[in-house]
Amino acid sequence: MTQDTIWKIQTKKPSVNLTLPELFDILLQNRNLTTAKDIEDFLSPNLNGITEMIFEDMQKSISRIEKAIKNKEKISVYSDYDADGISAAAILWETLKSLGADVMPYIPDRIKEGYGFSKVGIKSVSDTGVSLIISVDHGVTAVEEIEYAKSLGVDVILTDHHIIPDKSPSPYSLIHTTLICGAAVSWKLSYELHKHFKLPLENIYEKLSIASIATIADQMPLTSHNRAIVKHGLEYLRTTKRPGLVELYSVASIQKSKMDEYHLGHIIAPRINAMGRLDNAIQSLRLYCTNSPQKAKELSKILEETNIKRQNLTMTGVTDAFKLVDENKKIIILDSPDWHEGIIGLIAGRINDKFNKPTIIISRGKLFSKGSARSVAGVDITELLRTSSQDLLEDVGGHTMAAGFTVKTENIAKLKKSIYEYFEKKYQNQKFYKEVVVETELSPHLINLDLYSKIQKLRPFGNSNSEPVFLLKNQLVKRISKVGSDQSHIKIDLENISCIGFRLAEKSSSIRYGDYIDIIFSLNLNEFNGRSSLQLVLIDLAKTGDKNIQRA
Repeated sequence: MTQDTIWKIQTKKPSVNLTLPELFDILLQNRNLTTAKDIEDFLSPNLNGITEMIFEDMQKSISRIEKAIKNKEKISVYSDYDADGISAAAILWETLKSLGADVMPYIPDRIKEGYGFSKVGIKSVSDTGVSLIISVDHGVTAVEEIEYAKSLGVDVILTDHHIIPDKSPSPYSLIHTTLICGAAVSWKLSYELHKHFKLPLENIYEKLSIASIATIADQMPLTSHNRAIVKHGLEYLRTTKRPGLVELYSVASIQKSKMDEYHLGHIIAPRINAMGRLDNAIQSLRLYCTNSPQKAKELSKILEETNIKRQNLTMTGVTDAFKLVDENKKIIILDSPDWHEGIIGLIAGRINDKFNKPTIIISRGKLFSKGSARSVAGVDITELLRTSSQDLLEDVGGHTMAAGFTVKTENIAKLKKSIYEYFEKKYQNQKFYKEVVVETELSPHLINLDLYSKIQKLRPFGNSNSEPVFLLKNQLVKRISKVGSDQSHIKIDLENISCIGFRLAEKSSSIRYGDYIDIIFSLNLNEFNGRSSLQLVLIDLAKTGDKNIQRA
């Protein structure tokens, strides 16, 4: 069974009898937007924050790049293999190419080389005559690798957004901030190069389309600089002429003019990511950068087929993992030789979502195995792994809510035992709940198209700016039915509106016609045959009086 969910209402007192302007004020206040300037900057974000951002080594980096171009040196843009890294590589490669640079991209193989810089990768590009490497979306932990590059006579410009550790590398120059994603850092460098070499700035602004995909894919907080990037990037995505993106829209059945952040996070980014998970991510980079409609068709087909394979592997892995879960354990640790290491993070996420427990999924290899972990509020999963592993891990990295690691296969049993014992002792009296933040309680009269239109002003939604979730209490169920090919969804008709609840059939099993229920939901516009109607998308539901509702 899934763990219980707490509904936490952000307003401190009931606020049912609201006008629409009052309700919108509450939504702004819940986002800490209280002054006229804060509200204006949020609703109409501009790019000044990122274009005027200052980096200590920016001019040094530009001078080195200018020297490389003048002397016809070979340059390598060395990226990570996820959507952020691929997007960062596309932005910088196109910029350098437009400056006449002799530049080649390099994306490591997930299985053979692992994440980030490797001596194998550095040697590979050095052997082709490269004397300048520009990293994108990685590098701040690569102390030994940077020294190795220097020993080969290769300068390294690091551009990254990950947290710099206590022991940091010494590259030729460093362009770094944690405020934006790797592709946005790459965009900033490219913007300064456009200015320095007097290239048309419209060319770099168009590349916000790519930076916005990466910002959503990397789940950056959609406030300040990131909000501006996505807001402006979506405008370019809705009119893009990039053959690769146009074809990707086509195979994914996306109407270009209606592109939004949902499409980026759930449809576009997974296809870009799929190549790095299961194959070579260079194909996604080629899709971004190709000018050939025919090549775009071929590449979009490859991405689509790879993503379908990724979906099938994930579905099979999740189904198998569900069967192995011991619900009596406070932490879930599962391993299998059948799980591809490129999708174990996705499996961990699905298990974590269902059971709301820290989850560790291990892809068992012959000598070494890869692990991916997802956590819950109150448990720093990276610290947990480092503290409880008793030096059994070959490497581990990540942050509070997610981590990855390598372990010798012969040590998996010892690792499990050590983590179980440590966790049971440290969290023996703790029960984990999934918390859903609710904006406020609504009265049914406010649920209309005017409210929906008002909410759209807060888009794009995402991390740190979630789509508003509301509470509606004491609603009469007029009709309830299970829907979907596997009957895992529910459709409920209330007095004056219909609701859809994805994967909520299990939670609704005790609810019948004539019951009164409390629901939390977001608003969705259902368009059919040219007509638009509101639909409530259920997040959770309970019989009236059964749910302990908390206020912040």
